[in-house]
Amino acid sequence: MGLQAWKAWLILMIFTLGTSIVSPLLPIYQHIFHLSKGSTVLIFAIYTLAVIPSMLLLGQLSDQLGRKRVIWPAMAALTTASILLGSAISPVTLYLGRLIQGLALGAFLGTCTAYVVDLAPPQAKALAAMLAAVSFRLGFGLGPGLAGAMAQYLPHPLSLPFLFHIFLMALGMIILHRTPETIANRQFRGISVSIGIPASQKAPFFLFIAPSAFILTVLDSTVLSLAPLFIVEILGYRNLAVIGLVSFLVLGAGGLSQIPAASVPPKKSIVLGLLWGTTSLYLFFLAARLQNVAFIVIASALIGAAAGLIVKGGVTLCSLIVPIQERGRLLSSFYTACYLGMLVPLGTGYLADRIGLFKAMLALCLTLTAIALILSLGTSRLVPCSLPEIKDSLKTQQP
Repeated sequence: MGLQAWKAWLILMIFTLGTSIVSPLLPIYQHIFHLSKGSTVLIFAIYTLAVIPSMLLLGQLSDQLGRKRVIWPAMAALTTASILLGSAISPVTLYLGRLIQGLALGAFLGTCTAYVVDLAPPQAKALAAMLAAVSFRLGFGLGPGLAGAMAQYLPHPLSLPFLFHIFLMALGMIILHRTPETIANRQFRGISVSIGIPASQKAPFFLFIAPSAFILTVLDSTVLSLAPLFIVEILGYRNLAVIGLVSFLVLGAGGLSQIPAASVPPKKSIVLGLLWGTTSLYLFFLAARLQNVAFIVIASALIGAAAGLIVKGGVTLCSLIVPIQERGRLLSSFYTACYLGMLVPLGTGYLADRIGLFKAMLALCLTLTAIALILSLGTSRLVPCSLPEIKDSLKTQQP
């Protein structure tokens, strides 16, 4: 893939590793700051309020100003967030740190992905794009996995994981300094918000692709935010390394499942992911009812793998159903739909404060099942089944 592209890929991994460190630490925050379930989940979900506008507004700047001019401040902001989170003295500090993480991630994610592909030689650009997509979820998963192990077996559980990430970010900045800029003509042309969905593709996007993206993140974030509460409060199992393992499996499995599914048609990949993911969520619920940590670990891996299939199918469809000049904006819309799904577990957490965690989870399972069936058996018909059909459909909308 080329040394420079691997450097950019490593920066991508280091950055994403730091964005989910808080997940296995949620039970500690809940105990120390006497938080309700809803307030605890809010620590995890609040950065969505920043990542969505940041992605829509700041992500486009790298095409105008250059990749590194966006990556540098994003890395500085994430490092600042790690300093705040690692020295948190109140819930307000946690919320502020997570908001800064969201701003940094929204600016960084698409930019660094493009940077990896930019730096790859022509014959390796497809490989670079695939590795970048896989590394998102692997990096997101490694962060809580390492944080859980460090919090369980090393001193200073609320600060050491963030100090470790700050150290990695310093290395990442050194690496970034030694990589070249890939945008030759840099000129600021203004910021605009435009989804850019052709009229012929609005129905497939809004009735199938976007709702599927929304559900995949509901599945992910439900496990990432509620699994620690299940494991600690219901099962009385206080090993933070296990909580970190659950988070790693959810996100890491979602990266790895995309590799063997590379040849699966995109619509089939999404439908399979929807049905597989909602079924696995029932297994997660049953595992909590049976008070079986092993089942929770297995269910988390299955949910993560299913979410990976939906990501793979959604990104492929968004890349094919519009002309190349519309592709970036449509992919941004897809990721925006994904991040909106992170708000659902927040509502589930506050509902759990009123009716109990099990009843809230069961209500979520039933609701997602109904939506998944509607998407799989109904609105999926709006999308062609195979890649040749999708490409033929695209030709008909081009002048």
